Amino acid sequence: MSDIAIGKARTLLEVSELPAKLIREALTVAGADSKFPEGFKNLAQLGTTYIDAAFLEMGYKGSLSRELISDIMTNYNTMKYRAVVARKLGIQVLIEYGKNGKETEKNLGFSISALIATVHLTRGPDAVRARVIKLGFLDEGSGLQMRQKYEAVMVKHSVLIAINQPSVTAALVQSGTTINEQSSPLPDQPNSQTEASSSENDSFHAATPQTSFTSECTSLIPFDLPIELDDLYLGNRGTDHFEDNQGFVETIHTPQIVNAFNSEPRQIPVALPLPSFLENPEFLVQAEALCGLTLCQSSVEAEDDTIVALEDGQSCIAGLNDKARKRKAIDENYVRKSKRVNTGVRPRWVVSLTKEMERCQSKKTRIPPDVFFREDIKARCSAMGPRSTELLTLILVQIADSSSFVCLRDALRASKRPELDKPGKISTQTSMEDRFDILEKLDGEITYNALLKRYHLLELFTICGGNEGGEDMTVIPYAADNTACQGGRRGNPIRIALGEVTQRMMSKAFPSLSPDTEEYEFRKRTMKRYRALASRFQALVDKFGRAILCFIQPCRGKSVSNWGISDNKEISDTSLKEFIEVLDQSQGDYLRSVCGGAEPLLKCLVYENSPRAEFAIEHTDVVDILQLPKGSDELLRLLQHTSEDGAISEIR
Repeated sequence: MSDIAIGKARTLLEVSELPAKLIREALTVAGADSKFPEGFKNLAQLGTTYIDAAFLEMGYKGSLSRELISDIMTNYNTMKYRAVVARKLGIQVLIEYGKNGKETEKNLGFSISALIATVHLTRGPDAVRARVIKLGFLDEGSGLQMRQKYEAVMVKHSVLIAINQPSVTAALVQSGTTINEQSSPLPDQPNSQTEASSSENDSFHAATPQTSFTSECTSLIPFDLPIELDDLYLGNRGTDHFEDNQGFVETIHTPQIVNAFNSEPRQIPVALPLPSFLENPEFLVQAEALCGLTLCQSSVEAEDDTIVALEDGQSCIAGLNDKARKRKAIDENYVRKSKRVNTGVRPRWVVSLTKEMERCQSKKTRIPPDVFFREDIKARCSAMGPRSTELLTLILVQIADSSSFVCLRDALRASKRPELDKPGKISTQTSMEDRFDILEKLDGEITYNALLKRYHLLELFTICGGNEGGEDMTVIPYAADNTACQGGRRGNPIRIALGEVTQRMMSKAFPSLSPDTEEYEFRKRTMKRYRALASRFQALVDKFGRAILCFIQPCRGKSVSNWGISDNKEISDTSLKEFIEVLDQSQGDYLRSVCGGAEPLLKCLVYENSPRAEFAIEHTDVVDILQLPKGSDELLRLLQHTSEDGAISEIR
């Protein structure tokens, strides 16, 4: 990797001291460099966790609900969304690919996560939050809402600085910032120390140039202080009490700048707006540059009911760092306790079921619990274990409902927009190598491309014999004795069969890739995950038809979720197999009817040489679709053809 690429990465992240070795690891694909055999994989795992932590802390400090924070963490930290952010920033030109490597959604998503990890390792979590905002993770939707609330809290908790050193005043004047003791948005908090010292320092301050400071100042005070962002707006402040909009009473501890050679501080409140901090993170530099000034907490009651009195300027840095660590531990513990206590948020399936019942009542049709959600069905879902119950119940309520039809409508309309490049469409002669290349490069219209990726993945799995094992291919039993079962080969026969399917999928997708290379092993691990996901899709297709791929995710804006179907940690193989039986028992006939009607739409979406048919769903407004109850005849009629005169004709 060239020094130019390393310099661009440092400029992009605004961290000049970022180690070159970390940058190289963060921008190297597995197998591209023998020094980093795993590439950016390890750093990417760390970075994804740090992004989640940043979202959680910003949401908590912005007083967002637990459900909204969870939604933001789910929607704005996906591989697809990170890849979109990385592409906007131009990170794809910095990545070092291997011999057969190429720009993919996965590589882009991993690379930006790895870069975030390097920021955390170099600067810490506060810098991560600043970069998450600056790089554009929270520029739209609910993410923008969280960012605005977080910034509002930063402004509300204005920084109060006390200055008693002429070098600071001179620095403020040089930076274009002026000082006025009467302009503070919050009252001054005098104490015995400041009152006693004010008379002694009258002559000193009379000789000091007095200028005016307004709260509208936009230039950043040149802090050279050993303290990070959170310490300036949430920690080490004076004793001002206020009650926020949720009824919580908070205490502000006023920080003071104290001369290291003078233990009598004087308070002068100064308010700083938030954006300057986020746009200028370089204020976190050594304290020695400010002529011996140190930030010191006044003698106030701390969270642990102890009195902190730091009079020695040299020991102040260590005290502040310890204080920051303690405060962060308290905050994280409070978040955990709040999660346990805040049980008033209704589960998502309850919200969806309530909306479905309202639709049924308005159309005077049978209520969903009487049709799809009987007590015996609910009991079977509950018996699958607490880890899977809520997610499976959500699928039970939302699968093939009106919101799924809206997703199908959006995908169909996107496939027919002439101005859009549609790399996912194929012909019947497209090779599996080209299909897999398409599968990894799909981007843009998220709902449409998610459906195409499922279809191409299932086709690859089917062509390679993945559906020949029937139900056994979807659930992997454990063979305790590990004895030979087929042709003298030792091991679980189903695992052996699945390994052969993975091998065939590799040969179809990467026919020119040598098996004894690191890149082959890396891609084989990826292919195993693809095969596991495709086997789950196949289990659904066997029961309800191929068009079930159109109805297995809710419509959530630009984020597409597979409801945990792809994650064995959320829904185990055994739970999924049992749930498919429950789904068949409760609404199997309805789902087969829907999938049969949607089959022509699926072909129109996937194949570029398919007839240009018009469907009723294309010409129906979203609002009208969302008013239709699940299982209603009106919803099924949306899947029918429309004739040239606009009338609806049934699909034969």
